[in-house]
Amino acid sequence: MTSTPDISDSFTDTYPPPPPPPTPDSISNAELEKQDASPGTPRNWFQRQFDSFKPAQGDAQILQPQLSAFALQMIAIGGSIGTGLFIGSGQALAEGGAAGLLICYTLVSILIYFMMQCLSELAVTFPVPGAFSHYASRFIDTSWGFAIGWNYFMQWLILLPLELSAASMTFRFWGSLVPEGWLITIFFILIIVINMMPVKVYGYAEIIFSLSKVIAIIGFLIFGSVILFGGIPGVDPVLDKYWKDPGPFTPAGFKGILSVFVTASFSFSGTEMCGLCAAETPNPRKTIPKASRQVFWRILLFYISTLILVGLLVPYNDPKLVPRDEGNAVNSSPLVLALAIAEIPWLPSVMNVVILVSIISVGNSAIYAASRTMVSLTQRGIAPKIFGYMDRCGRPLMAILLTLSVGCLSYLSLIGDSAHTVFTWLLALSGLSSIFTWSSICLSMILFRRSMKSQGRSLTELGYLSNSGLFGAWFGFLFCIVILVAQVWIAISPPIGKTGGFLYALKICLGGFVVLGSFLGHKLYLRIAKGSFQFGYKPEEIDLISGRTENDIEGEGLVYESERIEAREGSWYYRTLRILGIKRSTIGS
Repeated sequence: MTSTPDISDSFTDTYPPPPPPPTPDSISNAELEKQDASPGTPRNWFQRQFDSFKPAQGDAQILQPQLSAFALQMIAIGGSIGTGLFIGSGQALAEGGAAGLLICYTLVSILIYFMMQCLSELAVTFPVPGAFSHYASRFIDTSWGFAIGWNYFMQWLILLPLELSAASMTFRFWGSLVPEGWLITIFFILIIVINMMPVKVYGYAEIIFSLSKVIAIIGFLIFGSVILFGGIPGVDPVLDKYWKDPGPFTPAGFKGILSVFVTASFSFSGTEMCGLCAAETPNPRKTIPKASRQVFWRILLFYISTLILVGLLVPYNDPKLVPRDEGNAVNSSPLVLALAIAEIPWLPSVMNVVILVSIISVGNSAIYAASRTMVSLTQRGIAPKIFGYMDRCGRPLMAILLTLSVGCLSYLSLIGDSAHTVFTWLLALSGLSSIFTWSSICLSMILFRRSMKSQGRSLTELGYLSNSGLFGAWFGFLFCIVILVAQVWIAISPPIGKTGGFLYALKICLGGFVVLGSFLGHKLYLRIAKGSFQFGYKPEEIDLISGRTENDIEGEGLVYESERIEAREGSWYYRTLRILGIKRSTIGS
């Protein structure tokens, strides 16, 4: 409870006494800040910062819209362009070959486009904290939403210590100038400072991190193209040399290609964070669709063009692609190997800096995603209420502190080789998390549309309609199922060069067991506690109103539809720009 500020004697002599203070339930953050800044209650800078951590009151007890559309795009780009591209693509190249690498990443890119369209429609209609885990509970099943929410939270929770350890190991590229424990501490403090600042500061940090990665990739595309066509003096052109020998595919064949899907999915994980930010954007109807379209096309451009160059410049049988130890991981990056052809000494160091920034950026995104997911879980009553604590700056403080505390596991990497085993199993816990999340988003869209039809509601009332419609939702859902089935097959029958066995299969499928176990465990709890064992909902019983921001749904729906008609009647050039997310417009679909 926030007490009313003291009024000094000098102030009361000049001005009449203030009215009685409002109750804590009715007072707002803006009123609190205004009182703190009044002449009668002088506060220094440190006191104001301290006060900002006090509990929010009234309407401010929910996540506040503080992120711009550009910050939203950078958060999604920053969360998805990281070690999956810079380092993980090397393992994918070794397993599937250049052609397998390109096939899998292209197919997953198409899946991402359809998934993002589904998420945009749902997030614009229901801009709530937690987004996809909330939609899973609302449209699929309460227990499934419980499983997806906790699995997604665990995915990002585990990622933070992994990224902190990876950052310290990446620094080994320049030798052991600074002890590894100090490096982890330095990176940890940097991430803590960023996340303890207001949400806007987090958005600015992600803009800087993401722009540095985008600039580096553009630089790689330029240098790589020059190397490919022999533009470096004294270096022969590569062209299609490695597509002829050793060839575009590995001896593992079809199974090798299938094994790349998990790496590709891990690389693209984070694009769904656009939906996670829906509750913290001022105008979701405008910013979410635009951000999702632009994020997809930019990631598609950066990933596919980069991987085409990597497949042409680096053979899949290069022994450096699969590092012999973690400390040599940066040297195994296919981007570093490609640039090494130019024999320019400073290029690998530049790429190592970019990889380091990427790791810190992903760790930063991990705290944001984990804390916001936890807020959603508390609001739905499936997590302790204390983690829903919101301070005056709109930060979910206790959820952030929980995530940061798990980051201390990064110091396990200082113990020895046994720590690597611990991290491997921790990562396996959420290895298939993205596939389950994406499939749930697509299925939520399908069931949402079914409920709209069953309840006689028109799609014209929606602020945004998915460009791919139900076709894209069904394609995305079924493609996710195919990937999951393929991973089970690979776990049972490993590709050539992989040592099978129970532990190998368990590491691949452990994430799936965790999701299914959470689902069945919650079902059993509902059966014991409430006597309910129902799966799913009837279409006519699903709530289609709560969480919507329109005051007059039908009236504003007419406005939405008139804007869509106007957009469809525009020129092909105008429509193309809107699909690409380039056209600046207030039109919401």
